[in-house]
Amino acid sequence: KLVTSGPLGHVGPGQMSILSLRKYCPASTDPKKQRNFKICDKKKKNLEYHMASQVFTSTHTIIKTNFNDILHTDFQDFNHIYTAFSKTNVEVGFAYSSSHSSKRFKLLPEASIFTAETQAIKEAIMFGKSTLSNKILIISDALSALLAIEAQNPSNEIIYQIHNIITSTHKVIEFMWVPSHTGIPGNEKVDILANEVHLVLILNHYLTSIPRR
Repeated sequence: KLVTSGPLGHVGPGQMSILSLRKYCPASTDPKKQRNFKICDKKKKNLEYHMASQVFTSTHTIIKTNFNDILHTDFQDFNHIYTAFSKTNVEVGFAYSSSHSSKRFKLLPEASIFTAETQAIKEAIMFGKSTLSNKILIISDALSALLAIEAQNPSNEIIYQIHNIITSTHKVIEFMWVPSHTGIPGNEKVDILANEVHLVLILNHYLTSIPRR
């Protein structure tokens, strides 16, 4: 049983939807243990989705199979863009990757994980807007960043900017959460790119913390 963001009907331009590809959830999962969330765009159009309150383990094969089934069935005509981040004691970076292009970014060493996660998603959206595709799927393992994006009235500046980018474009932009390190090729590729931050010569001077509005 795969817990997703409700019916897989796609949203229109200016709306947000998060599809949660959870680790395999047994069919006996108690529905009462699920939490309901609402996501809202600036036009006050609400969408409901469900996310299991418990995360279950599974084999990588099941996760990859479910993931591929969803992509081929519901997002085949989308431009798939993956995001990832990397943080060590001396370096912080992030990356995005699609079938046509990829890019690494380096942040100041004191940048937080959340900053790297949200900047990766923002840059991926900006790249998606620059492509010819009118349908963009952002695929990320940064659950905290995706949950922040689904907030109705974000207080974080970068999340607020992401909302503005989404609601100001004619393109359809959707999001999918995937578990990290489960053998999904696109996710593994972008993880490698993010961990190669030492190869980036130019420092991207983003905010090291995200100010509240």
